[in-house]
Amino acid sequence: AFRQKFFDEAKLAMRLFSPHILRVYDLGDEDGKLFLIMEWIGVMSLRRLLLQEKRLAWDKTVMITRQIAQALTASHSRKVLHLDLKPENVMLDADNNARLIDFGLARALGNTRLVKLSQQAGTYGYMSPEQFDGQAVDERSDQYSLAVMVYEMATGKLPLGRFAEPRQYCAEIPQSASQAIMRALSREPHDRYSGIETWITEMTEEAQPVVTATGPTKQKVRQPKSAYIASIGIAIGMAIGAWIGWEIGWEIGSAIGWMTHSHYRIDDEIRVVVIIMVIAGLSGGGIGRANARKTVKTKSV
Repeated sequence: AFRQKFFDEAKLAMRLFSPHILRVYDLGDEDGKLFLIMEWIGVMSLRRLLLQEKRLAWDKTVMITRQIAQALTASHSRKVLHLDLKPENVMLDADNNARLIDFGLARALGNTRLVKLSQQAGTYGYMSPEQFDGQAVDERSDQYSLAVMVYEMATGKLPLGRFAEPRQYCAEIPQSASQAIMRALSREPHDRYSGIETWITEMTEEAQPVVTATGPTKQKVRQPKSAYIASIGIAIGMAIGAWIGWEIGWEIGSAIGWMTHSHYRIDDEIRVVVIIMVIAGLSGGGIGRANARKTVKTKSV
């Protein structure tokens, strides 16, 4: 029985590919001695880290949780449940990057009814209620077990019996994250999240800081004001240009007629008015825009 369990676990692990699942490269039997060839990461288990630090800072808890969740997402995509999530089954490297190990209780999603607790399926304190009762399990069972680990990492306590929200033990945990953990710990699977990724996103979602511009960069925020002043400058410039063009249009029109040896016409005067309006409008707009930028920059210093 042990031999078969050994090979079943190894073969399951070899089917899974994720940066956060310990890789199994090969397995075999040499003179009656079973062996695995696995990835080496060393350092310590998550359990050992918790024994040293009692509880983890929230940012470290989130980092490790995200990595375990990525491993579970990869295994679930291959129709494999872990069903024995606990700190002892998470290995950490020197940078606290997590690797999930031990798929000894893993089940294919097509075979999701477990044996009773008397046959030691899972680990007490981390098993989901349905797993404890020997009922059908699915991805939400792993979600529950991971939520237990998150609770323990963040508070140093296990959520047993009637337990409080984790934020009551650690004010560092955002309220929204505390509520998301409690939902993932719901007794009934249908009250939990539909998927681990949805839960992780909600638990780790935080408001983006509001960036307030200071100094000369303030002009970028006030750009619409400079455009408004420039528009006024264009309108005033074109109005002045129209007046100037109309007043001197006759003289300039006559000069055009003399140079081109043609009779002066009223459209010559209109043409001159339009040209001067455009020139004056562009000049007025440029002056207005420059003054607006100067004003904004002066106010922001």
